[in-house]
Amino acid sequence: MDVGRYSRHHEGWDFERSNAVYGELAALLGGEAAAIGSTTAIELLGGAEFTHTGPITSTTETHHAPRKAEQLMVVFDSAGRTQYPTTEATGMDFLAVVGPHVSERYLEHLRDAGVSCVFAGQDGRDIAAALQTLSEDFGVTRLTLMGGSTINGVFLRDGLLDELSILLYPGGRTSERAGNHRCSR
Repeated sequence: MDVGRYSRHHEGWDFERSNAVYGELAALLGGEAAAIGSTTAIELLGGAEFTHTGPITSTTETHHAPRKAEQLMVVFDSAGRTQYPTTEATGMDFLAVVGPHVSERYLEHLRDAGVSCVFAGQDGRDIAAALQTLSEDFGVTRLTLMGGSTINGVFLRDGLLDELSILLYPGGRTSERAGNHRCSR
């Protein structure tokens, strides 16, 4: 995550301690998969974005990469922006939910990195269709949504949440324009 855009925790926790809270919450909530959006994924995986070249894909077939981890990390990324390291490098099993307009080269990148792939409808934004495929093809019955405002807002808008737990980070988002101001207790 780009921790530079958030203020420090009010008790001075570092990024690793703050991030561990998310892992503890995911374990507490259970489920076969956790989900994030592309912006969170790109930050989590080091900030590199994929550069598309070549023809647009002609397939919308689901790809099942071999599974190694107990839990699946689902990344909703209709444009195919996320560049993945190999599953051996992260120790995580990823599944990319993409649109039909990603490049053939991107699908090759996903296969090479050991990332499963599901297509989300005609425009790449049919989250309900993607969730149906996750259930039917990957056995996901409980998904913990751990994304940012965009993906969380889409799930809420589309009526795809059946339970809501909110984790508030005791810090704030910063920007160069706003400056980095600390608040006292």
